[in-house]
Amino acid sequence: MGLIVSEVYDALIEAGASPDRAKAAAGAVPPAESMVTKEEMTRLETNMARLESNMATKEDVARLDDRIAKVEGRLAKVEANMATKEDLARLEIVTNENFSRVDKQIAVLRFAVFSFGPAILALLVKLTFFP
Repeated sequence: MGLIVSEVYDALIEAGASPDRAKAAAGAVPPAESMVTKEEMTRLETNMARLESNMATKEDVARLDDRIAKVEGRLAKVEANMATKEDLARLEIVTNENFSRVDKQIAVLRFAVFSFGPAILALLVKLTFFP
C-alpha cells in the first residue's frame, strides 16, 4: 500500500467509513503534490508539439545520408588524386635533373655567345659594310 492522504482518511472516518476501508480508500488516492495541474499539462503538451515538429523525418534522414555519401565520394576522389611523399620525391628528382640540363645548355650558349660573338659580329659588319 502506498502513501495515505490524511485529509481523505479523516473525511472518510467522519463520513462513517470503517478505519480499514477509509485507510484503503485514502491509500488509493494519489497525493496532490504528485498530480499535474492543467497549466502544467498544457505546457507539457506545447513542449511535446514543439519537439515533434522539430523531429527529423525518415525523408530528412535519407537526404542527410545521401549528402554524406556524396561528400564521402568526393573525399575519396580527392584522396585518390593526392600526391604521396614518394610522388613528390620523384617529381623533385626529375625537376632537379631538368634544371641541371637547362643550366648546362645555358652555359654552352654563354660560351658560344661570348667566345664566338665578337668574331660573328665582325663577320656581319664586314659583309654589311664591305661587300
